[in-house]
Amino acid sequence: MPGASDSHLLVTAALGDLTGPELRRKGSCRLLDQDVQVLIPKYNAYVYPDRTIACPPEFAPQDTGALVNPKVIFEALSPSTEAYDRGGKFRRYRSLPTLEEYVLISTTEPLIEIYSQPNWALRSYEGLEAVAVLESVGIELSLRDLYADIKWETPATI
Repeated sequence: MPGASDSHLLVTAALGDLTGPELRRKGSCRLLDQDVQVLIPKYNAYVYPDRTIACPPEFAPQDTGALVNPKVIFEALSPSTEAYDRGGKFRRYRSLPTLEEYVLISTTEPLIEIYSQPNWALRSYEGLEAVAVLESVGIELSLRDLYADIKWETPATI
């Protein structure tokens, strides 16, 4: 995302460092970066999530490079996009039959919210001691590790 904040860039980079190698060891799932667009057929839309997991990645037959089978979608929240990420964008994502988890990562405090199927139930992980669980791919994500490079304006002791 052009103009993303330092914390946004650091969190999405750490997410790749922490989950990419583990997914490779486990099998066919891959973590894809923000340059991969996701096709949402019901809305005839293409979006660019911050990160996506697909098992294995499959792309539209047209020469669009659009992913058609996201299993997990990650959005790092920023003040300018948070309302859309939680609202209209999430509504569109819910139409994807392969999507099992939608992960919102705060860039202002150590907080991860995971919406998961069935029925998009919410699980929240708050504080640096928390460990978020991506159930659909069997990965645990330490918030301390994810936020290790973030310089908080106020101490994150939650």
